[in-house]
Formats: sequence, C-alpha cells, structure tokens
Amino acid sequence: LSDGSYTLYGDINNRYGFQMDINVQGQNVYGSYQYDSQNARLSLNGKINSQGYATLYETDPSGKRTGVFRGTITTQDGLLNFNGNWSTPDGRTVYNFYCSEPGC
Repeated sequence: LSDGSYTLYGDINNRYGFQMDINVQGQNVYGSYQYDSQNARLSLNGKINSQGYATLYETDPSGKRTGVFRGTITTQDGLLNFNGNWSTPDGRTVYNFYCSEPGC
C-alpha cells in the first residue's frame, strides 16, 4: 500500500452508508469518516501491518472511543478497498463493512 490520501465510500451492515477519508503513512493510518445521514465527522486513528490488516479506532468529537474498524486493505486495478468488521468498543455489537474508492 502506497503512502497517501484516499477517499472511500461504503456501508456498515448494508445499511449505514458513509464516506471515509484516510491518510496512510507507513504503518500509521489516520483520518475521519461521516455517515451519509449525519453531519458530524468521527476521527480515525490506527495501524496497518505488512499483510494489509488494519485496525482503526473511531472517536467522537469529544474524544470518546465509539467504534473499531478491523479489516484488510487491498488494491484492485489501482483502487483501494477496505473490508472487514466494525464493532462497538466493548465488542458486543459487530457488523460487516465494505468500502472502496470510486470506480471499484
């Protein structure tokens, strides 16, 4: 995965559409995302390993951890895909998610 900025579109649980903006610098990944139905952006911060597995922690504007994205970042035809599970911080609620750059 190349360092840089990426904008991804997708959904959680095939219900909650969102736009995710992430920056990749080595193993560090940070950025934010916003549900299509909301105005507030949630911050993302985490790591990606050499196999493309990423863990991104979601926090609200007050700094409270509100969720975790865990999944694999891959490229297809030069476009980024991020697939896996989103969960609440306590892990009690888990949903599948999928997002990709436009054109995938």
